[in-house]
Amino acid sequence: MSVRGRRTQRGASAIELSIVAPFFLMLIFSLIQGSLWLYARNVALSAAREGASDARLFQPDEYTAGVDAGLKQQLVSYVATVGNNTLVDTKPEIDYNPGGSGRVTVTVTGHAIGLTPFDLEVRRSVEMEIEQFEPDLGQ
Repeated sequence: MSVRGRRTQRGASAIELSIVAPFFLMLIFSLIQGSLWLYARNVALSAAREGASDARLFQPDEYTAGVDAGLKQQLVSYVATVGNNTLVDTKPEIDYNPGGSGRVTVTVTGHAIGLTPFDLEVRRSVEMEIEQFEPDLGQ
């Protein structure tokens, strides 16, 4: 093989790497972003489940605006503690409906933190039946 044949291959791997590396990095960032989004969904679902479990224990005459605000604040704190800032701009909603359906629905909405410029919204809801305590009539 001549010296001239060797020189034509010189630097080929650097060019190949410069072509392949952006796609490889994009794949890695997409996998990390997908994982963060899935974790944020799990945090939102867990917070909604905790909020619904707490709200369903209040009797209709005990559930006031102050209780509603306190439960929402607990949900925001829960997301911050458990999620470790993977779910930001958290907005909990509580639909306490004792008369109609007899159920409480808790929805947690937020945005997953991102490595990409895309805004990934997370919205998870949990619905549970409100506990109805009735006195024992001694039958």
